[in-house]
Amino acid sequence: MPTWVQSLWYWMIQLLLVLVALGIYFAPVVYRRWKTFVYTPLYFSVYLFTSLKVDTVEKYVGSDVFAPWIEDEDEAEKFRKKTILTVTISAILDMVILPASVAFVWLLFLNSTQFAIALVALMLIQAYRFFTSVLTIHRYTSGKPQSRGWLAAFYVVAWITIAIAMLKVQQWATPLLAARNYTRIMWGVADVFWNFVVTGIFVALPTALITTLLLNRNVRHRNLDEHLSSNELQETVSKSDVSTGTEAGNQS
Repeated sequence: MPTWVQSLWYWMIQLLLVLVALGIYFAPVVYRRWKTFVYTPLYFSVYLFTSLKVDTVEKYVGSDVFAPWIEDEDEAEKFRKKTILTVTISAILDMVILPASVAFVWLLFLNSTQFAIALVALMLIQAYRFFTSVLTIHRYTSGKPQSRGWLAAFYVVAWITIAIAMLKVQQWATPLLAARNYTRIMWGVADVFWNFVVTGIFVALPTALITTLLLNRNVRHRNLDEHLSSNELQETVSKSDVSTGTEAGNQS
């Protein structure tokens, strides 16, 4: 077999392995998004600053009323707990648990070079996704989105957290897999998993705090009063415009 054919075959195999690795990473993401299974986009973590559209909230959290405008106390409390739980767990899964788990699976069939290539490709894809999300966040918000900088900063933290989680797992698991020390791997998985859960909780803490603040009873009542006052003002202006138009028609 000619050398160039062998070289081409080698690089095709490398590309295929990287594509398989990326597929393993994004398959759970696509499934969770498709089924809305404990899933919210990461920008939900800062929606205090972005005022998401009602249909966006309904799609992922299941409420047809924008959170700050819920009048019923029982419904508001139920929605508050559901939102905090869903958004926080989703953020932990996306930023810590999924990357760490996928990194371990990668190590089962990728060598160090292939792992590095797959990781670089993944981080480039994630950077593109985050950058695009910042640019297109207006599609999911009511009015002009405020404080895009907060969203960009959050994505930077998320991007770094994903990379660190995968590199930490590689650093921990590579020598154990090479030595076929499966007993230590089994014992170590629980310890590493717990450390990542704790890390994820700290990373997702701002998410829970922001969501709690947004759905706080006093804050919600203030937002609701402002919303109702705004609606009343708009109705008054509309009626005034209609009356003015009618008078002008009669005079003519």
